[in-house]
Amino acid sequence: MLKQFNNPQTWLVVIWLIISSCSVIDKEKVIKIYSKVPDCPKNIDIPRYKQSGFFYDFPFSFWHWSKQKEKQLGLQSAECSNDSLIFRVWISNFGSKKHQPHGLIEIRRDSLSFYGKLILFYVDFNEREMTEVVTESTSFDLTPLKSNWSSIVDSLKAYKFDELPTDEFIPGYYKQDEGYLNNSTTYSFEYATRECYRFYQYNQFYVKVDEFWQARSVSDILHLLNKEFEWDRRGWEYFNPTSK
Repeated sequence: MLKQFNNPQTWLVVIWLIISSCSVIDKEKVIKIYSKVPDCPKNIDIPRYKQSGFFYDFPFSFWHWSKQKEKQLGLQSAECSNDSLIFRVWISNFGSKKHQPHGLIEIRRDSLSFYGKLILFYVDFNEREMTEVVTESTSFDLTPLKSNWSSIVDSLKAYKFDELPTDEFIPGYYKQDEGYLNNSTTYSFEYATRECYRFYQYNQFYVKVDEFWQARSVSDILHLLNKEFEWDRRGWEYFNPTSK
């Protein structure tokens, strides 16, 4: 039955609607819950639902959750920032509703210099209200281990970090029985300059790297960031403290 919801984001909305059917949820309340796209003087590119129905034209749920976490973690709005570059990778792990391990890698450049940050945190997920609440976090300042900031950005450009589409919009990427119907990690990306803002996301990209250049680029981006900042090791040590 679930296979008919092969749209990568539809299952989240479907689950929420099924649970919410036990009580009265009006449109006004849903609109209050959902993150609003800020009115900023930039070219903003955020994927939206295209299925007919109540959620038509709503921004994708992973963008909505990234904005909730952005606010809770005290980060500036990438959509409205005047920095010359903001690049973020939101790492979302599902499974249990409580104490989900999440992460954020951020590279930012203002008029003076580059800055890097890794934030590791736990999230409680409420599917009825479509909310993610940060319950605990720690952060690390990042500096390149192998090269330098300019070289990293050059490599990211070569991997097309500024133009990658959301996986759902790649023709033939998902087959009928595929999508986000799994507990695999979802990687959501924010790319922003003074002129534009883009959001895109990928799930289980590693099984597509030999078939789609976009999946290969995502793999290359994450490998580069791990080589320079060791985010995977730091995450493992934080979320599994007895393994140190």
